[in-house]
Amino acid sequence: MIPKNTAPSTDPDKYRPISLLNYMGKIFAKLIKNRLVQHFEINNTIRETQHGFRKRRGTTTLLANLYERIAREKGTDRRTLITMVTRDVQKAFDKVWHEAIIYKLIRVRVNQKMVRLITNFLQSRKAYVKVNKHKGETFNLKAGVPQGDVLSPTLFLILANDFPEPTRSNQQRNFAMQYADDFTQVIISKFPTTLTQAARDTHKINMEDEIQKQNDYKNKWKIKTNLSKFTIINIGTYKAPIIVVQNTSIPYVNQTKLLGTHITRNNFYVKQIEYNINRVRAELKKLNRFRLLKTKLKVRLYKALILLLLTYPVVPINICSETQIKKLQVIQNNAIRWITNESTRT
Repeated sequence: MIPKNTAPSTDPDKYRPISLLNYMGKIFAKLIKNRLVQHFEINNTIRETQHGFRKRRGTTTLLANLYERIAREKGTDRRTLITMVTRDVQKAFDKVWHEAIIYKLIRVRVNQKMVRLITNFLQSRKAYVKVNKHKGETFNLKAGVPQGDVLSPTLFLILANDFPEPTRSNQQRNFAMQYADDFTQVIISKFPTTLTQAARDTHKINMEDEIQKQNDYKNKWKIKTNLSKFTIINIGTYKAPIIVVQNTSIPYVNQTKLLGTHITRNNFYVKQIEYNINRVRAELKKLNRFRLLKTKLKVRLYKALILLLLTYPVVPINICSETQIKKLQVIQNNAIRWITNESTRT
């Protein structure tokens, strides 16, 4: 069991179970995973909106697509209301319903022998709790996929692959994106005339319908939403009434985090750029103690600690203001001076 970051060590719910697998088990799981992925790719099983644990996709592709689609829908049209809903699954891997995975593998025409192998992989697992030298009784695992196993993410992808399609029409331009268990809904309402109270009420109904549609799907497949990470953010100045999810009022926020990236309602990725700048400054202060290192080692440290912060994620860098670009350039120059031991006067 590994405690989550900044979580109190006294709370059992804040520990992450990690499976320590033997070498043969790891090799076997990887073989099964490769066969499954090959089947999914040939048959285009996994939706294009899923960016997690897939080749040539990742957090950067999701964030870029998200920004591009919102910018394209909004444009300069003041008659458009946009709301983004971010949510993830509570204990996604730990509470996966085994029968649901098996059913969905059969539905996407995975080979019967492969299905039997995966069924055995899921349902024949046992566990026990060990604290120091004290070991508890062994018990059967009735749900979940093992944390740390290469096959587990692929199995989760197929479980959450058939979520209901967002409503698309002339007035409703909704879409959704996934990164494994992180699910992002964007509810977009377009109106032919200026925004009125009736238009805002229509957008609220649109939001409630889309959120409820996904809630019903998750309840059906025993996928529990983590309400502590459920956020609703309006893109722009639109103020909407409170939405109730699972008998809990979800407040609107002015900023949220998606895949480690800060998003604000008015300037979208601007806060992330400022965050990157401050992080790089802090890292450079730490690195100043190592000015006497060889240049080759400094370059490695720069690539590992500084360059990633300057370039991730890609989208905010492309939409920087001139002031922010100048700040980034100053930091880049400071990093180069640290590598080359040049003074600020050079």
